[in-house]
Amino acid sequence: MTFAFEFPTVETWPAIHALLAPAIEHGGDTTAEEVIDELFGNRAQLWVKREDGAPVAVAVTTIHDDGTLNCQLLGGVDMGAWVDGLIATVAEKAKPLGIHHFEMTGRVGWERVLKAKGWRKKKVVMELAL
Repeated sequence: MTFAFEFPTVETWPAIHALLAPAIEHGGDTTAEEVIDELFGNRAQLWVKREDGAPVAVAVTTIHDDGTLNCQLLGGVDMGAWVDGLIATVAEKAKPLGIHHFEMTGRVGWERVLKAKGWRKKKVVMELAL
């Protein structure tokens, strides 16, 4: 099963949030409330992979003016098992919209999984908490 574009509802958000919570907590750049605001404001897209109706992996993307789609949040167990489905689904939906690049901004562990799938490290983000 591939990923599907979804809009969160009161019924689906708790299960989706449970998958996104580690990324939100470790990323530190956004809150769950900000994610919901971006989704309801049509500034972000939610992609959900379901098995037997239950979400098992989720991604939140944003589209930039330069034709880049950025995956800003990703959650689920065993990323290596489903990331190909995410990439294929997003690429299929993004190309007709004129999106030319798909980038992921995330934790260091993503590099190990994505490098094996042909992705390359483009930049490093450094941060200092003040």
